[in-house]
Amino acid sequence: MKSREDLVKLETEVRDQLIEAELLVQKAKLEKVEANEADLARSVDDNEKRIRAQFKTEPEFRAALKENGFGSY
Repeated sequence: MKSREDLVKLETEVRDQLIEAELLVQKAKLEKVEANEADLARSVDDNEKRIRAQFKTEPEFRAALKENGFGSY
């Protein structure tokens, strides 16, 4: 179980990330920046490969996902 301090820190981090994401969206709208689906898919795939490469096996990767609250992989 996480301590109260850990939960407050996590809440602050999540809030800061949401604010940063919203500011990026606003800036992109102002500058009329658009991303197409192919670019987004390629970026997601590249990031997934980079992250998976940090683990020796698929079960190790899935265990890390589960430990960090990303569903029942």
